[in-house]
Amino acid sequence: MIDVKKNDLIAMGIDYDDAMNRFMNNEEMYMTFLNRFKDDHSYKLMREALDQNDISAAYDAAHDLKSITGNLSMKKLYYHVCLLVDDLKKDDTSHIKELLPPIIDEYTTVINMLK
Repeated sequence: MIDVKKNDLIAMGIDYDDAMNRFMNNEEMYMTFLNRFKDDHSYKLMREALDQNDISAAYDAAHDLKSITGNLSMKKLYYHVCLLVDDLKKDDTSHIKELLPPIIDEYTTVINMLK
């Protein structure tokens, strides 16, 4: 189990107050779910699908990532994933080169802090 403090969560782009509200002020339960995030495969699947130009699979994986980050109150990562999901839903890949770097940066920040 990770031992992350409130300020660390905020540095990860997590809205701590929103997270505690979602998890009924049960920080231990939240940390359990947060710890599982690093084992989730949706980010990897999204990247692989984008590399293969499989828009449908990329959308599905990005949508899963959007749901997970939203439920964990990862506001920064969630915001950027939402932008990508919106474009993929419209089969618009013209902005991927601009949309992907912030997702990679935010995801990397969260994963590094969870290690």
